[in-house]
Amino acid sequence: MIKRLSILDTDEFIDILDDSFTRELKHMGKKYGASKKEMKITYCVMRLLQKLFGVVRDVPDILAYYEEGTVLGVTKLVPYNSRKDHWYSEITAVRKNLQKRGVGTALKKYTVTHYSTKARRLFGNVREDNKAMLKTNTRAGYNPYMKKLLLTKNPPTDYGEKEREKEIEGFRTFKNDEKGVYNLYIKRTPEDIAEIEDKAPEDFGQGMLMKVMSLWDTIESEPFKKFVVEREGKICAYLSFEKVSSNFENLEILLDPDIEDLSDSVKYILSAVSSDTHIISYIPEHRDFERKALLNAGFTPEEVYVCMVVELRGD
Repeated sequence: MIKRLSILDTDEFIDILDDSFTRELKHMGKKYGASKKEMKITYCVMRLLQKLFGVVRDVPDILAYYEEGTVLGVTKLVPYNSRKDHWYSEITAVRKNLQKRGVGTALKKYTVTHYSTKARRLFGNVREDNKAMLKTNTRAGYNPYMKKLLLTKNPPTDYGEKEREKEIEGFRTFKNDEKGVYNLYIKRTPEDIAEIEDKAPEDFGQGMLMKVMSLWDTIESEPFKKFVVEREGKICAYLSFEKVSSNFENLEILLDPDIEDLSDSVKYILSAVSSDTHIISYIPEHRDFERKALLNAGFTPEEVYVCMVVELRGD
């Protein structure tokens, strides 16, 4: 039976994902990033938000495959655009001793069927070397549409105080810059891929959960980290850091290749705003300028991921 994960079973969710991270996501610290106690509290808050408001951007649905009361596998999906009609399949994981028994395939097929009434598209990323999961996604109806290269950077940075204090022209905190970032995204994205991703300016703002987390981070003296570089009234760089665990951040980056000094500026920006954390970044294959900028800033290329999408219903 597949149904929404019970709050009482969050311990099993953490056990399954910790094992999955050890095998598949070693670059993220080999742990899911939340303790069992933290997960139980967080999941209670998420379920409350869903009870009050229905589908909430950035608040995930967590589904579980149950057999005789035991959780055999889990899948986590997140509504991640402002219209809440694009969902991202963040992770699907099965107990290590139950691999190749069809649990993962059942979860994937269930989500495609179940979300066909609420979503236009489901997205997911699969490591290119993970042939089994690629087949599972394909059987469920997913099709590849581009690839991304995973880049990683470990602390501490090797920049001195002089570099940390270097002033970058136009560098500032993100503030009502959704339209400018959207224009940069369109410039840096091939038309066919932009059509599939179908982003809107509002997608670069914060959803309800992110706003709550941002407020909490401010109280904890850890402000939400989202930055732009603006030159002559146009946004030419965008860097958004999403905390994925206590010392890991995911970086989304867009750079205008027509601005010559941006590539060199990236390493100084990173040293100023994220010098003491591990950083991961998934760079689309068509964004060669961003890839080179991160390599120049000390990132290491890791694995290639296949981005997949399934069309659920028409526009």
